[in-house]
Amino acid sequence: MRTTPKYKSKVVFFDTDKQIVIDSSEVERYRNKARLRLPENITRFDSQHEFKVYLELCRIYGADRIVRQYPIELIPPGQCYPKGKTWKVDFAIKDADKREALTTLVEAKGALMPEFISTLAHLEVNEPDAFEDLVVVFSRSIPTDNKVIKSLLNKTYAPQFYTLKELEQSTHEISHL
Repeated sequence: MRTTPKYKSKVVFFDTDKQIVIDSSEVERYRNKARLRLPENITRFDSQHEFKVYLELCRIYGADRIVRQYPIELIPPGQCYPKGKTWKVDFAIKDADKREALTTLVEAKGALMPEFISTLAHLEVNEPDAFEDLVVVFSRSIPTDNKVIKSLLNKTYAPQFYTLKELEQSTHEISHL
């Protein structure tokens, strides 16, 4: 049986009040009495890449327009998934005028894993509006050797793929379809 390789990434803890990164060894003293929950001002990012994308989105949009870990229903409740299946996109961008409306969904991808390709397929079929609003930011280069990514690049979805460097050089809001 073939197993999916585990992608190792370094977790980042960020103090949003002080605007500083906290060493993971120091995090224990910041935890609440519940031990697992962090105070509201401490944000955990699953990878350095996700943290860098967050900083760039804050630069472009402002932190008040960024929603982290926004849930999207991929599969409605049914026999196989009695509770349904939900995916949390890394970031959602609020509309500047209508604060409750979302304009763009952003996923930071350091490594392209098969699970994410499956997520894209579910999103395209079950949540086409979310699929069209999704922008993916890769760490170094866009993985054009992947058949799904290659297919999307040949369609109108090409503007939905960025590298971190392209995001860093951007002086305006990122675009999607």
